[in-house]
Amino acid sequence: MANPVNRYALVINGDNHHETRGVHLQRVEESIEALQREGGFEISVASVQAPAGAVESFAPATERGLERLIAGLERKIDENDVLVVYVTGHGDKDNGGRECVGLADRQCLPLKSISERLQSLRYGQRIVVMDQCLGGGTLSLFANDRTHIVTASSKDAT
Repeated sequence: MANPVNRYALVINGDNHHETRGVHLQRVEESIEALQREGGFEISVASVQAPAGAVESFAPATERGLERLIAGLERKIDENDVLVVYVTGHGDKDNGGRECVGLADRQCLPLKSISERLQSLRYGQRIVVMDQCLGGGTLSLFANDRTHIVTASSKDAT
């Protein structure tokens, strides 16, 4: 008998910029509410501030915090499960010209690094939502036959 399908979500927001911080914190709350309305999601959040809504796991939006959340998912998720990854925050390019997402400690973590780390997770279906500047340039990083990708910007949009 096959394992039951479980649903997991990873919400990432590293925007700590004074001008846009509130917008992205609100998007984190809205995504949590939407996932909870849908029901059945175990939600992990990496953000600059703990969410008001209840979630299973929270970590600061640092490389170490994100690593901790992904390691926790690694222990639970299997090839029957659904994984939703929602990235909001400040999209930018690092010194090497790679698309990255700003983290709370002012690092700019390349989206390629996030993609590579997420590849270690087993899942049946994955939905990746990129809601930050330059998110459209990362489609190939996350694309495979088990992943659906939604982006709120084009390759060069800021």
